[in-house]
Amino acid sequence: MLAPWGFLIVRSDTPAISVCSQADAVFRLCLHFSSLATPSAAPADDTFPCKYMTVLLQQGFNDTSTYGPEAANLAELMRRSAWTHMLMQSPWGEIPTGGRSSQHQWNEAASAAIYEIQATNAAVAGDAQAACMFRRAARLSLASVRRWQNPTGDLQIVKNRFPPADRWGYEVYSFLSQYNLLPASQLATAYYFAASDEEIPECATFADAGGFVFQLPEFNAIIANAHGTYAELELGSDPHYDSTGLHRVHINNCSTTPVGGGCVAVNPMLGPTAGPPQENGGLAIGPWWSVDEAGTVVHLANQTYEDVTAAVLTPAPNWSTEAVAFTVSYTLLDQGVQVTEVYNVTAGGRIDVMTSASMVPRGNITRPTRFGITFPAFMFDGATNATVSFSQGANATTISVTADPTGLVNWGQQTMIVSGPAPGHEFVVSSEPGVQTVSRNGLVTPVSVEVQPVNTDAPSFAFSIVGSGMADM
Repeated sequence: MLAPWGFLIVRSDTPAISVCSQADAVFRLCLHFSSLATPSAAPADDTFPCKYMTVLLQQGFNDTSTYGPEAANLAELMRRSAWTHMLMQSPWGEIPTGGRSSQHQWNEAASAAIYEIQATNAAVAGDAQAACMFRRAARLSLASVRRWQNPTGDLQIVKNRFPPADRWGYEVYSFLSQYNLLPASQLATAYYFAASDEEIPECATFADAGGFVFQLPEFNAIIANAHGTYAELELGSDPHYDSTGLHRVHINNCSTTPVGGGCVAVNPMLGPTAGPPQENGGLAIGPWWSVDEAGTVVHLANQTYEDVTAAVLTPAPNWSTEAVAFTVSYTLLDQGVQVTEVYNVTAGGRIDVMTSASMVPRGNITRPTRFGITFPAFMFDGATNATVSFSQGANATTISVTADPTGLVNWGQQTMIVSGPAPGHEFVVSSEPGVQTVSRNGLVTPVSVEVQPVNTDAPSFAFSIVGSGMADM
């Protein structure tokens, strides 16, 4: 069983834990605990016990002469788990979003401790490449935490700027006291086990280089990265925590690209960095449709883990660190709808998507009666406001979200460019600034683009997400 504070207890007479080994190309550790094998199982749930287990092993529990061969097995699993977490890390140093406890600063503080221990172990084993990568991952984690330190020295508990008394984005167990003490202890642990900079320098890690896409069924997630252009997709969310679809875009290639030479760093808050819970009204970058005569709108973002019958990733060949292409298909059997999205993630802060929806005929209705796409515009983080603007031309509709340059934090700009419309069609853009959805990070306003008329069995949109700006690192 897994106690809430992260101690792992395995009785010899009870198969309390089962461990899934690595895939061919992606090392992954999936810990299935009775309390965590739920649709809301999240990277934070994995990070927390792995940090404690890694520390226990480092403090002597890896001694096979005392604890038997399973000590070595656990040490190897923790090593693989650290590789997995490093592969999932965003270029802004954050663990993937989603599920309970996400967006809390301790997520990255715990990661820093794991990475520093693994860096030290790799150096001792003579693996200088792994050591410098883990050191870099630890520094990215630390930089993420540092961005949320207040002038008074304490941390914002969750990644927003609301006063602690508002408890914005908090879990019921989140408090200013213990969730400042916890990351403080985790960072102290990282410092305690860290080797010196002379012993282990930094080098580019997965978050910097990119060149991959992979699916983690245990977290209902797909993660792609091309040289610091990072996308995370939620494939079937728990309605209490997340939205389904493209719910995170992080852009930061400035660690490997000189300023003035194509360096783009869009503050992760502008993102979007996390979808609001479906209970508040799900929002993600993705399509919506109607399959009845009344025109009832159904959003992909509001499809739960029960609604999504299957979600399949099909990577395209010929990846590189500069470009990653793949296709994701969502099957919604109860609705008779299939959503297909083709992605091209490229370096320099651009994601191109072709999204379409088809349906099983229902009586006289053989195709969607309405079809559109939603862009969640992040408007307020508790301190800084943003504005939304859009323009419509003959060949494209552009929606831009720009942070107030006089605000507390320089966010930059995030733009959605919708190609078209095709001859004989028109785009209808709608936005209600007064309609704001609550997310962990702040307030989000949906901006919708609808194509009219729908006269094909599989209506589609081609759109691009483009980031610009140079946020503070």
